[in-house]
Amino acid sequence: MQPYLIPAMPVTISEEIKKSRFITLLAHTCGVNEAKDFIQQVKQQHPTARHHCWAFVVPRKPPARLGVQ
Repeated sequence: MQPYLIPAMPVTISEEIKKSRFITLLAHTCGVNEAKDFIQQVKQQHPTARHHCWAFVVPRKPPARLGVQ
């Protein structure tokens, strides 16, 4: 697995493309359960969103675990 940066604090970016609003939320979590809790919080904050796309990386050795939708 390639090295990657870990955010020091939560980040939110909002962008509008062709009259559609895209919101990106990024946060560091300590494990799978905390990542899933963060995903649920985002879904509750944006209940009218048509799509909730998510991904996480848990770098435990061995093996590293990836989660995506």
